Amino acid sequence: MARDVHDTIAQGFTGIVLNLEAAEQASADLPEEVRHRITRARDVARQNLEEVRRSVLMLSASPSARGDLAGAIRNSLDSVRSNTGVRVGFSVCGTPQDLDTRFEKNLLRIAQQSLDNALQHAQATRIRIELVFGKKQVRLNIEDNGQGFVISKGPARGMGINGMCDRAEEIGGKCEITSQPGRGTRVTVKVPLLGAGRPRVRYGEDVQDSL
Repeated sequence: MARDVHDTIAQGFTGIVLNLEAAEQASADLPEEVRHRITRARDVARQNLEEVRRSVLMLSASPSARGDLAGAIRNSLDSVRSNTGVRVGFSVCGTPQDLDTRFEKNLLRIAQQSLDNALQHAQATRIRIELVFGKKQVRLNIEDNGQGFVISKGPARGMGINGMCDRAEEIGGKCEITSQPGRGTRVTVKVPLLGAGRPRVRYGEDVQDSL
């Protein structure tokens, strides 16, 4: 999917930006309003190109093998750190479980959507993810210090929130979102482990925190 997005949408936006830049250079004799609209279109195209590139970075991180959920989440955070300068923290607590690939994929996509929301909509400067393995459930927490939002308002549901909730339900879990304007957002996903996996000691306790 990441390759398809890069080869189609990202390349398309690149072409639009290049053509608008050429039009801008040739617009000296055009009315001011026309020049303004060309400049505005170029800026919007550049902004959307950057968002597409960030999404490609997120999508390119996926569990390469069963049991690599923590590594895939860490890769996504590394991309955020290197490309945005946002301060990120990640910790894995408890005894990691050998999860089914379907569980790992959905939990990873929820984490990535939360990261994208924190960067694109919340303008967060700090993001922390915690992956907790208990005896009966696995819990994923994503917290940011962004601008937050009023959950009861409809538009917020458009930030991929429905998709995150659907992904959690698909693996028998639940996604809870708490947020307030000016006080950041917290996403908590709880998934029962009954039949999902068995105890595993591949990672042990792994804490990485740059906050």
